[in-house]
Amino acid sequence: MRQILLLTLLSIFFSKTYSEEALVRVSAKILIPLKVEVTQHLNFGDIFKGGKNFSAKDTGELKVSGNGRVRLLWKDSLNTEYQSIEKGLKVALSNNKGNSFNVTVSPTSLGNLHDFTVTENNDKIVKIGGRIDSLDKSLPEGDYSGSILIRAEYLND
Repeated sequence: MRQILLLTLLSIFFSKTYSEEALVRVSAKILIPLKVEVTQHLNFGDIFKGGKNFSAKDTGELKVSGNGRVRLLWKDSLNTEYQSIEKGLKVALSNNKGNSFNVTVSPTSLGNLHDFTVTENNDKIVKIGGRIDSLDKSLPEGDYSGSILIRAEYLND
């Protein structure tokens, strides 16, 4: 009986003497979901085959809403990799018969679009322009379209 009592006392003594605790803090920051809204689509209007140096008739426009530091990325809907919106982007426009040509789009808004801040009372407006260097004379006439995927991401503070 004494041995059991002695073992119990020794185990209590050694376990308290040689143990240590640490407190790990757990936290979270709740953010408003980011919202990217297209307020105007990019449109070249009527252009002529064989022509050169066309600029977009109507610039595209986005409104970014949220509360924090944000960056914008984009890609042609046919590409798989997002890239910084600050770089020009080649976008393929095609018709329903499989004919296509490329346009170059780029932001016309001033300021850093790779790291900017939006608040509940201060949205970011981003304008996007475009150009077509030249159109092949052999392109069939008709409607051509393409699209850009734009992603907004919060940046860590």
